[in-house]
Amino acid sequence: EKMDSKSKVKVQNKRIAKEVKMLKNLPPEMLFGKIEKEYGTVIRVEIQSSLINSQFLNSDIEKMYFGQNEHRSSFYFEILLTEKFPFQAPQVYLKTKIGYPIIDDRRDVLEEIIQKEWNPNMTIYETIQMIPEFISEVLLQMVQDEEVKSVGKWHLGQSYLITDWNTFKVREEIEIVDVAPK
Repeated sequence: EKMDSKSKVKVQNKRIAKEVKMLKNLPPEMLFGKIEKEYGTVIRVEIQSSLINSQFLNSDIEKMYFGQNEHRSSFYFEILLTEKFPFQAPQVYLKTKIGYPIIDDRRDVLEEIIQKEWNPNMTIYETIQMIPEFISEVLLQMVQDEEVKSVGKWHLGQSYLITDWNTFKVREEIEIVDVAPK
């Protein structure tokens, strides 16, 4: 027997409430906030760089991305829980301008973080706990090697900025011909 839409919403609301309650147990270097949007629940996460143990996070990289202010040396992420969560994977977006091209362009980096396919039994708490390792071992390595174009995946039907076009993995080259009027 299928659940009606009211029951689905109720189950989802319970799950999200449970997820948010679990997030209160995150270490103090991981901060979060929850916002309700028309397209789903957004959880904003701040991961302080003190949790990042990486040979690639050196003073040059910190100055380049965080400036002189050491208090701002954090990585920011947004986690989108759509109406199909937890049966549809959350979407995780890096919101810190890092790399070239910068990767805060609405690419979903969930699979790089969890290193496997999403399972409805996984929690957002577990996912957030994996972010420092993702930053240390995947993201900063790619920034160092200038391979950030291969990070994350794009979702069909999602809005993207035209300035992000060059970062897409697949694009058609169009030859432009200048035609002089007769």
